[in-house]
Amino acid sequence: MRPRGMARRHECLVVISCWAMMMVASIYPTPTAAEIINTPTALSMSTRRLSGLRVKATVKAEVALKNEGSTLAAVSVKMMQEVDSVAVIKVAAETWQPFFLIGQGDGGSQYSGIMWDLLLMLTSKMNVSVEIVPPSDGLWGVELPNGSWNGMLGMIQRQEVDMALGPFAISYPRTRVADFPASIFVLPHRVYLPRPRGSSDLSDFVRLYHPTVWMLTMMCVVVMAAVVWVAMRVEGSIMTPQEHHKNHTSAVYVLLHVWSGLMQESWLWGTVGVSRWLMGLWFLATLVLMSTYSGLLVASLTVPRVSLPIRSVQQLVVQDNIPWRLEQGGIILHTFKTADVKLYKTLLEGSVGFFPDCYKSRRDIAEGRFAGLCDTLAGDLMVARSFSESGKCDFFSPRDNIVTHSYTMVLQKASPFMSLINFWLQELQERGWIDQLVRQRINNGTICQLPPGKEEGQRPAVPLTLSQMWGVFAIMGVGAGGAAVVFLLELIMRQTCWLIELLLPSTTQ
Repeated sequence: MRPRGMARRHECLVVISCWAMMMVASIYPTPTAAEIINTPTALSMSTRRLSGLRVKATVKAEVALKNEGSTLAAVSVKMMQEVDSVAVIKVAAETWQPFFLIGQGDGGSQYSGIMWDLLLMLTSKMNVSVEIVPPSDGLWGVELPNGSWNGMLGMIQRQEVDMALGPFAISYPRTRVADFPASIFVLPHRVYLPRPRGSSDLSDFVRLYHPTVWMLTMMCVVVMAAVVWVAMRVEGSIMTPQEHHKNHTSAVYVLLHVWSGLMQESWLWGTVGVSRWLMGLWFLATLVLMSTYSGLLVASLTVPRVSLPIRSVQQLVVQDNIPWRLEQGGIILHTFKTADVKLYKTLLEGSVGFFPDCYKSRRDIAEGRFAGLCDTLAGDLMVARSFSESGKCDFFSPRDNIVTHSYTMVLQKASPFMSLINFWLQELQERGWIDQLVRQRINNGTICQLPPGKEEGQRPAVPLTLSQMWGVFAIMGVGAGGAAVVFLLELIMRQTCWLIELLLPSTTQ
């Protein structure tokens, strides 16, 4: 009796397990095996094999529940062994950094990228494996004049594959030949340019103030000198004898006083009255003026001021210094051709050509051969890889977006996998796994998101070089040259006066 009771308990446990599996299958958002088999979509043979296994498993589970006999345990074990036989679905994919990469290894093709990692997560939840099928033409897919599509979308239209990895931007023409599950990425397109550099030259010491400020400063020197000189003349004639102030009321003397105040130099001022009040006011104004200049000079030497030649897309289309190109076969090209937007038409007509993708063309963009219109994820990858390789920020992008698209993978029309993939994509999004996949691929270069020139202030302090300070020595050289010219003129004038003095007495005699 004891062995018979143990067998009955074992059979009951098996029955309960099978009943629980059927209940989970009834409430889980997965299409039934019959629906997969009867679907009008022509799935690949390996996918049909998976469907057949599920039908056999369901039928055998129902038979086992009816019999509840001694053969129930054996039937359940056989059913589980057949379900564990994993099927294969065909997935079209092509290289696009950082989403999907195809490499070669000892065992053949090796795959990596954000979308590949995401695909592995999905297939592990779906209990299937994948076979990657690259498109023979290497294209993503555009509609041909006869209504058919090429590239990976053409493979979806001809039902050669079950899924295309992409990610593909969602557009109305594409929805006519394929179904799109939940959006994975929302990426704007921006223009990427070579990063402008700060250059130190003689004008750096002058550009700290606007030319209008310098002009007003020089005018104030002249006007203040004239006003103080008049005040000293009037005060000298009224308050003290003229002889006492004849050496201190000359125009040159007053001008030197005013100039020394601008240069923050000390000078003995012996007069009284309104002239002293005026000079005190001038000293206060020059204190503010020169303190501000000193602070700006220190800041410019520490963090170079960088002028941005192109601050927006509108400035890009009106300049002639740097051309721009569009990504070959990308969704942005289709958008520019179909959208009735003046800026899009200008960018399309003014483009000097196309480039394969932003990552492959990153050196051409960094060296200024052309500006590229790229999505922000590809742009962030360019910045991160460049900074990791050279330790420098080579790219700059104005912050205004040109156009924004949603990206995801594509399935056949009326694909039975749609509900299951939608469920797991939303789960992975909510749990932050997709963001984590992106951060694993793009994990450097955040300093390059600062405005050009600001990244210098985030690095350790380094000694100032001659390229930064040569303007000071240039000013000293020019001043010394000017002093030499004045000295030579003084010698010439003195020699001339001496000759005249020698000749005048002889002429008089």
